[in-house]
Amino acid sequence: TNKQDDPFLLINWNVTEIRKTEIAKFKKELMKIDRLKIKTKKNILNALHAFFTWLATEDSDELISLKDIPDFPKISGDDSEPRKALDYDLQIQGIKNIPEEHRDIIEFGCEEFLRPGELCALKIKDIDFDNKTLIVRRTWSGSNLRGNTKQKKWKIKPLTQRAYEIAKKHAKNRFPEDFLFINPKTQKCYRPKTLNNIWKKYSGTDTVYYEGSRHSSLTQLAEAGYDITALKELAGHSDIRTTVKYVHLSLSKLREIANNRKQNIIQISTAKKKVK
Repeated sequence: TNKQDDPFLLINWNVTEIRKTEIAKFKKELMKIDRLKIKTKKNILNALHAFFTWLATEDSDELISLKDIPDFPKISGDDSEPRKALDYDLQIQGIKNIPEEHRDIIEFGCEEFLRPGELCALKIKDIDFDNKTLIVRRTWSGSNLRGNTKQKKWKIKPLTQRAYEIAKKHAKNRFPEDFLFINPKTQKCYRPKTLNNIWKKYSGTDTVYYEGSRHSSLTQLAEAGYDITALKELAGHSDIRTTVKYVHLSLSKLREIANNRKQNIIQISTAKKKVK
């Protein structure tokens, strides 16, 4: 591709020739691509900026210097849709609707607040049955099994009693290197896309699997008023600001309660009249 043919693709450009004007044109063409969400567009621009910074910090006379890095424009806005969350009863009913052959992995994910990629990547050796814990140390990213998590580090999590029972059942008479959950239809490990298809087909809810499992379980705890630092650890968030979003969700529940106070609270004046 020649740089004159497509201003969006900065291909065959010498990085020293790319200035503020070219970056602005890059952003303009990027914003025209409707299939990309704003978050994705931000990530693309941030990646390009990181690339320039990396070039500038490398020890080479042939590369640009930090003072040569062009100014990068900012992308504002947020077109992401709010995630849906199920209350406990709806979540449990959704799990019960799943065919029995697939139900254990679905339930395990809800119990352990795991991301679908992490759940599918669990191996038997990741479970410490003596201490009732698990280690999250890899994840599926598309068709690639990555040897690290989203936060690029391992995470030890407690097993709930129900999760312990499910893990014990699936680890029986098997090897440590085996994946914990095997799809009975393919005889291979599950993939996140498969879990999502199963959940959407059978759960009877209007959520995707991530929403119906991890997101709903965390929201339930937030609405129950549990400490935010405990939620952060259970979720495996590296930044507590991500966990705060769940507290904001619980505030909407509190607002609903406050708005319904007239229907749910007996007026003091009325109550006093009935006392004899």
